[in-house]
This record gives sequence, structure tokens and C-alpha cells, in this order.
Amino acid sequence: IEAIRTFTNAPPMVVDLPESASHEGIIGEVQTWASGYVDTAGADPTVLGILAQAGHNDSSAGDSDIAVIVATPQTIFEANLAQAAANTTAAATSLGTAYGIIARSTGTAWWVIDSSDTSNTRLRILKRRWDHAATDVNARFEFTFFVANCALVA
Repeated sequence: IEAIRTFTNAPPMVVDLPESASHEGIIGEVQTWASGYVDTAGADPTVLGILAQAGHNDSSAGDSDIAVIVATPQTIFEANLAQAAANTTAAATSLGTAYGIIARSTGTAWWVIDSSDTSNTRLRILKRRWDHAATDVNARFEFTFFVANCALVA
């Protein structure tokens, strides 16, 4: 996942927050709070944001701060539309649709917009990336997170 801009064309908000112990997060990975520390999100998360830097893998929680691009409804992110272990062919009907988000178990994209999940929604697709055709497999789309699923806003 990549943060693109805000609705006002400002850069996304980045904050340094205390990191959990043994955190090996990668840039672009979805993060949440775990006992007051930044940690990798699981299924159907309340989204703190995405990592702007790799994890430090410290032995104790709070030994390091980590840069997080904060998830807000005003921040526009971009990710592939796919499933945990399957590919998805984009369709015009994907625009405006609410989906979940998932860590992929196969393929090259780590976190994706989950085209198979319209029940545990976390985001709404705004538009397809300009250089991806409507019929591309695992096309990239711009989206925003719902306010109810943003950890620092909700």
C-alpha cells in the first residue's frame, strides 16, 4: 500500500510512534495499535496507518519510534485489488465499492484491497490508477479508509 496525497493535495501526515517489541514491519504494511505500540495489523483491523520505514526488531516495546503514515479519511492511498490467495480482474463496478483489506498469502503485493470481502469493509475505492486498464488483473486503485476504521480519528 502506498500513500498518494490528501484531498487538498497536501502530503500525507507522518508521525513517529512507539514501536512494539520484535516488530519486523516492512514499508507499506498496514499497522494498528497493540497495547499502546505500533504493530502489524491482523484481519479486519482498526487502521493506524502504513509504515513509512522498516521495523527495528527491538527486544523491548518502546525502544524505538517508527514512522507511520497516518490513516485518515482525507488521505488517499493506493493498492492492488486482489484476494488473499487469488487474482482479481478489475471491473468498472469496483469504483465506489467498499471492501476489506488483507495481507496476501501469495503473489508480490503484501497488503491488498480484498475484492472478496464486502462485509468487513475498511475502505472505499475512488478511482483506478491512470495507467491500469479496466480489465487488468490485480489493478491498482486509489481509496480512502472509513473514519470508523481509522485508529487516530475514530
